This record gives sequence, C-alpha cells and structure tokens, in this order.
Amino acid sequence: MIRALQMMLRNYYADLSDRFNTSFDPSADAHPGEYDLPQGVFYLALLFGRPVGCGALRFLNGYAEVKKVWVDPAYRRRGIAAKLLSRLERRGREAGNSRYPARHKRNTDRSDQLLLLSWIHFDRTV
Repeated sequence: MIRALQMMLRNYYADLSDRFNTSFDPSADAHPGEYDLPQGVFYLALLFGRPVGCGALRFLNGYAEVKKVWVDPAYRRRGIAAKLLSRLERRGREAGNSRYPARHKRNTDRSDQLLLLSWIHFDRTV
C-alpha cells in the first residue's frame, strides 16, 4: 500500500506541474508524519483494486483541513472525488471535527477544485 500511496503522490505532483506549467517539489510540501494519526489521515481511492485517487485530512485545533484530493485524469467525472471527500468528512467528524476548510492557492487556477468543494459545501480558505 505504501508504494501505491507514493505512486499517487508522484502522479498528483506531476499532474499539478503539467496543469500549471510549473514544477512542484513534493519534499517541500509534506513533513514526515503530517498525515499519520493522530495528526492526520491519508486515503487511497481504489477501483477494482487499482489506486485511482487520494485525499488527506490534517487535524488542527478543532477542524480538519482537506488536503491532496486528486483523481487520476483517466478516472475523473465518475464521482470518485466526491466519494473521497465524503469519506474524509466522515472521518473528520469521527475525530470530533466540525469544520473542513480546503486551501486554495491564489496563484493557480483550481476552478475544478473550487467547483467540487462548493458543490459539497466545504469551506474555502486562502
């Protein structure tokens, strides 16, 4: 499962680099243990046993921050991201959190992310 997670993160960063014509450095983003319990949780979305997406929560002072929600382009528009977010929200609630902000970097066009988050009523922070 660790290899699948590493593959998803490589694909996530490669997709961001391609979409925004810039280079994303994965090592500058996540700190060791950032998504390990009790600080957070990381999920893989599997379709017939194949990893097709991922999503994470980071637990911070009474709220759960949504991070790294990504679905392989070949599997988009199938409801996978919405299911991931639903699972993340349920997990956050189980941990006693009631707010789920998602960061959006101002210097990138993440209209797909914003549309999905607003559709399912997540808070957006900048």
